[in-house]
Amino acid sequence: MKTGLAIMMVAGCTLWGGRACADVWTNVAGRTIEATLVGLEGNAVLLRMKDDSLMYLPLMSLAENERKRAQQAAGGQPEVPDALRVNFDQCRRTLERLQQLCHAGVLPSAEYAARRQVALNSFSAVCRREFIDSTDLVQKMNGAQP
Repeated sequence: MKTGLAIMMVAGCTLWGGRACADVWTNVAGRTIEATLVGLEGNAVLLRMKDDSLMYLPLMSLAENERKRAQQAAGGQPEVPDALRVNFDQCRRTLERLQQLCHAGVLPSAEYAARRQVALNSFSAVCRREFIDSTDLVQKMNGAQP
C-alpha cells in the first residue's frame, strides 16, 4: 500500500529524539515549508509539520519536481482520481481506437496525430477544471501510439 511505503520511509528517517526528519517542500510559487511526507490521498499530499500537525495540500500546488518526488515516495504510478476516472477511460479508449484505425491504414498518420492531440487536449482541460495535473496521467495513457 502506498501510504505504508511512505510511513516506512518516515520511520527509517527517525532521529535520536524520536522525531522524523523533515524535508523542504516547494510549491509552484516558490514558497517552502519543512514537513515530512505521510502519503498521498487522491490528488492531495499529506504532510506532517514540525509541530506534529497534519496538512493536506493539493498535489497540483507543489512544484513539478516535488509532485514527482511525492508520487515516487508514495509508490510511483499516479492513481486516476475518481473525479477523472470516466474521462480518463474515455480518452484512453479513444486513443486505442485511433491507433487501431491508423494501423489498419484507415486513418492517415497526420489525421491520427491531429485527432490524438484533440483527445489529449480535451482530457487536459478536464484536469485543469478539477485542479489536477494531467502530465503524469497523460503519460500513463500514452501507450496508445502507432
